[in-house]
Amino acid sequence: MKTSSPRYLALALLKEVNQGGAYANLALPKLLQKSDLDPRDKAFTQELAFGAIRLQLTYDAIINSVSSRPVEA
Repeated sequence: MKTSSPRYLALALLKEVNQGGAYANLALPKLLQKSDLDPRDKAFTQELAFGAIRLQLTYDAIINSVSSRPVEA
């Protein structure tokens, strides 16, 4: 996997936020600055990551309703 792909960077941001306690709006610019993405891919990375963060509680509720194990916090 290309380490500067939008999906990889979105995942890296999600890990920093969920596991490291980082603030997404502060961590994302640092990740994007290190990447070689064009402006369009940077915008896609931001929308992908922020969208996942914005809907995380909804996703967790859906998973909890159909899974035999609870989502780990």
